[in-house]
Order: sequence, then structure tokens, then C-alpha cells
Amino acid sequence: MMDKNSDGIINDSSELFGDDYLKENGCFALNGFDGLMDFDSNNDGFVSNDDFHWEYLKLWRDKNSDGKTQSEELLGLSKAGISSISLSYSFSDYVDENSNQHKLISEVTWIDGKKTDIVDVWFKQKDIAHPENQLAELISLFNSESSISLNNVLMTTMKNTLPFLKSNNDRVFNGVI
Repeated sequence: MMDKNSDGIINDSSELFGDDYLKENGCFALNGFDGLMDFDSNNDGFVSNDDFHWEYLKLWRDKNSDGKTQSEELLGLSKAGISSISLSYSFSDYVDENSNQHKLISEVTWIDGKKTDIVDVWFKQKDIAHPENQLAELISLFNSESSISLNNVLMTTMKNTLPFLKSNNDRVFNGVI
């Protein structure tokens, strides 16, 4: 992960290497490995200590499994024992018991020379089924005389928010863990 604002936590998915990661070229990464390619400054196909921004990359170990970062859960890659991450990956169709798709697999080389897998996991997200129908249901809910002034505010908010939710539901969040 890349703590873009240096506050010691992951604020949102834009700080994880996945399809919400904004690359240097202004485009969103296609996947976690594509996001990491920005950090391969010597273009050798690996992200390692030989690359310019290596020291800014972090590994998040969610030790208490709360889904939130505490500063002690973020480690520099060298401190975590990582020597390099290969940007060459293969495809996988493995889906875990939580319906997360382990789509892309590459290799991490540790300081002791051992090699293990690094996986780009596409996390399952809750579906927002037909947001346009939800808008109609919300409109009918607020079509009473007692809610006329509130209705105008909520209508504007709903019209602006629901298309955003639909478009984001169409994107699959993924992150390299």
C-alpha cells in the first residue's frame, strides 16, 4: 500500500494497489500489479530496493482483523522482510470461502531468499440491485405532506448519489494483499 498523505493509516481504497489506485499517468490501475508498475523506476520487472520510491511502500498486516489500519500495522517492505515483488503475474480462477476472487498471482522474494506468492484479490462487494428502483421507492417514501420540504432536499441528494453508487458497484474493488 502507499500512504499517499503520510497519516499512518489507509484512508480509502485509493491507497491500496488495485483498480482504485490512481497511477502517475492519471489513469486508474487495471489491477494491483499494474499499480505497482509505477514504482519499478529501473524497469526491470520487479519492485525492489533498487527502485526510487521503495521506502514509501508499505505492507499492511491487519493484526486485530478489524479492517482498519493502526500505525503499528503498517511496515516498510524491507522491515517486513521483503526483498522484491515480481510484476509478472499469472491468472487464477480460485475463489475463497468468502467469495473473494484470487485472480492474479505473482512472487515475492524475501530477504532470506525464500519465495512466496503475492495475490491480487478481488474482494466481493455487496450488490446494489437496481439503484433506479431504489430511487423510486425512496421517492414514494417521502411523498407525504409532512415531508415536502425535506423531500426536495432528499430528492436532490438521491439523484446525485444513486448514479454514483451504481457506477461504483459496477467496478470491482481489488487489492494486492
